[in-house]
Amino acid sequence: MAPRGPKGWATSEQIDLLMSFFGKYENISSGSSNYSSFLAKVTRRWFQEYPELEGLFPGQEESSLTEEEAAQVTKAINTTTEVRLIFITRPFPTFSNSRF
Repeated sequence: MAPRGPKGWATSEQIDLLMSFFGKYENISSGSSNYSSFLAKVTRRWFQEYPELEGLFPGQEESSLTEEEAAQVTKAINTTTEVRLIFITRPFPTFSNSRF
């Protein structure tokens, strides 16, 4: 899995997952639904497909992590949640078939 970060933060597979929600996003941006429900679904699916624990510590069980490692996982999850909250309070850009 490629590292997450600004440029090139997502693999092709991850971009495909996000783009699979694009049609639903377009419905929301036109006012037919709300962002929080949409983002909860995207976030849930993201963590199902790309759990932070596996991304940070491949093959390890949560119970085997040190306190420092567990804190790193928690920080990664919280960062993802914070990013999600930013999108709730701001309009999404129009991507027009962009691949991010």
